[in-house]
Amino acid sequence: MSYFDFHSHILPGIDDGAQTVQTSYKMLQMLHNQGVEKVVFTPHFWPEAMDFDTFCINRDGALKKLAAGYDSKTMPEFFVGAEVKIMPKVSKFDLSKFSFKDNYILCEMPAIYGDWILNELETIMLRGYKIIFAHIERPLMEFSKSDFKKLIDYRSFTYQLNVEALKSMALRRYFVGEYNKHGGRFILGSDAHGVDDRKPEFDAKALKKRSMKEFMDAVYQNSKNILG
Repeated sequence: MSYFDFHSHILPGIDDGAQTVQTSYKMLQMLHNQGVEKVVFTPHFWPEAMDFDTFCINRDGALKKLAAGYDSKTMPEFFVGAEVKIMPKVSKFDLSKFSFKDNYILCEMPAIYGDWILNELETIMLRGYKIIFAHIERPLMEFSKSDFKKLIDYRSFTYQLNVEALKSMALRRYFVGEYNKHGGRFILGSDAHGVDDRKPEFDAKALKKRSMKEFMDAVYQNSKNILG
């Protein structure tokens, strides 16, 4: 099976991910060797800590460095977005700078739940953007059960799981169980930051378990529907 990576920190020297373009190339080659067809570059954008214009300039510079040595024969096709932390008034930014392929935006939830989150998400959607929840397993573990359920709307959102999370039997059972009961759009991301720690792991045995086949078939189809 081939894969699509919707969450990565591969662009060099822009956040806590790859620090050199050589590391970026190694990460891309690892993804290619693990069967990843397409990858989305999603450097962190933290509105409380980063200047918007500076982020855009730095991301464009990092992309230019990476593109200079990009090899389509040994690296996946790429798209450029961002991992946008949901904070009050984040919806007021030029969201087109964060989106990729038909106005999808990868959104990271804050560590503490607040009802204002739903207002921000609704505003983003009303502006014509489609939300992907980044590493949805984290709010599952960080929020209360009732607060987490407020975020779940299988008709409106796409949910990105980290491959690392699916190595946990408990998390596999939970999300596969949710899919079996409710359907919903699940996709995967490596959330890769390097080649040693937090490296790409699409070769994880957990993804190939027989019990995961129906879920992974749906993940593949959802991914194709977004990236083509």
